[in-house]
Amino acid sequence: MNRLIPLSTIEYFTQGNVMLGSVTPDELVADPLAKLFHYRAFADGEKLTALYFIDNVCFDLTDKAKVVQNDFELSPDGIDAAAAWLEARYREYERTVDTL
Repeated sequence: MNRLIPLSTIEYFTQGNVMLGSVTPDELVADPLAKLFHYRAFADGEKLTALYFIDNVCFDLTDKAKVVQNDFELSPDGIDAAAAWLEARYREYERTVDTL
């Protein structure tokens, strides 16, 4: 399945890897100060945590009150659910781009 925000495999996450990225709407590509949609996903035991934040700085510099996270089962279905959740949150953000 092609996703706007593809997440990797169980093996990737159980090896301790963190998946991160950002999605930039076309309208904001040339704007270095744009508040973009950034995401991360990582495993912690039997759960997969997906989070996102909207800002123009990196995760470490972002006010943690802006970070929204959700936990999913660490399984193929859980990974798909996390990717779908992130994509839905991105679509909500995308509708607000003109007001940021």
